[in-house]
Amino acid sequence: CDNVMDARIAKSNLATNTSLKYLCLTSFTGSSTEEHAKKITGYAMELSKIIKTNHGLEALILCGNTMDNEGRAILLRTLRDNNTLLRLDTLFDPEWYDVVYEEEELRLQGEIDAALASNRVWKRYATNYYDSKSPSPPSPSSSSQSSETAIPIEMYPTILGMLADKPTHVFR
Repeated sequence: CDNVMDARIAKSNLATNTSLKYLCLTSFTGSSTEEHAKKITGYAMELSKIIKTNHGLEALILCGNTMDNEGRAILLRTLRDNNTLLRLDTLFDPEWYDVVYEEEELRLQGEIDAALASNRVWKRYATNYYDSKSPSPPSPSSSSQSSETAIPIEMYPTILGMLADKPTHVFR
């Protein structure tokens, strides 16, 4: 691969496409060289722009050796600004089930998973809060009874802790 992939991502409408929910990308096969690492870093920077602004994508799967640890760190920093991504898998490899990952790869993927946990909590909250028949939240002055069950008070600290890492959830 060369810089053509970076240019395609940069010129695509992925950053503003809200209908795409699931995307699996495969690229950058070959040995780990310095040139290869630079390409992956550029690729990660372009993907981070998409992750930061896309409000529809829920799953991004990067297959094979598409991402290195520097790229994972770039994507991890970007997740703070994304509210809709529920899954970002940088280790998925459908052809090699017996791959042994390095400790740093697993640590970064674990941090990515933890960063996305608040998005999953928010999605469950929003799904339960908003009535499926109405596009807006129920009015406080509404006299109709809601069919949803209230969130138990014991869950508030956990929910607030999860959402505190994402200031953007506060303004949704």
